[in-house]
Amino acid sequence: MKTRFVHGLLWICLGSMSSLSSCHRGDSSSMTSSDALPILGPMKLVHNDAGGLDTVFMSLPELVLEDQTGQPFHSDSLRGQIRVVDFFFASCPGICVDMGANMARIYANQRVHQDSVQGVKAGPGLRFLSYTIDPNRDTREVLADYAVRHGVPAQSRDWLFLRGDEASIHRLAEQYYLLSAGVDSTAPGGFLHSGQFLLLDPKGRIRGLYDGTSADECKVLERDLDALRREWSEEQ
Repeated sequence: MKTRFVHGLLWICLGSMSSLSSCHRGDSSSMTSSDALPILGPMKLVHNDAGGLDTVFMSLPELVLEDQTGQPFHSDSLRGQIRVVDFFFASCPGICVDMGANMARIYANQRVHQDSVQGVKAGPGLRFLSYTIDPNRDTREVLADYAVRHGVPAQSRDWLFLRGDEASIHRLAEQYYLLSAGVDSTAPGGFLHSGQFLLLDPKGRIRGLYDGTSADECKVLERDLDALRREWSEEQ
């Protein structure tokens, strides 16, 4: 099953972005870190006043979402912040187990980093966003329990577990984040979804894609996260 593409948009993506993974664990492919991270994601070309073309990146669509504490989520709350994103569901019997453990490890490491630096040296803020693709079963209470089990303090706002309309979240995965999510009665847990983590810069642009089941690739993500912080500090 392949990711559907939006007509008229230019998608720049890695080959693994368009694949849809079931909740089976699998071998990971290696990725290497780069000081100059690519800019990926949904974009379009528009004509400018000089007769040339400018690349315009899509903004995060505004959906009706709530987090694990029941508070509404608004995309403008992410302005100026680096983001680490994934899609999951709490009852996933396969890849989400490894994804959750790896994301929790990254989250814990980054909390230590944020606590060790202050002021401008801390760089831009950092938010973790996990969208459930099974919001009917993943109630607010289920997500709150899942968050605590993955090391998120109660009432914390730095790792949000988001739920909303199921179809809208599936479209968001495909049309904005370049990932895949969908119902499949033959898959373990009833859903197929990508097992990748995404790294977005403070402007909301996708800068990296990583196998969330691979501890090695999660280390690459953290190195690239440091590279984004350096990039941000050089622009200030």
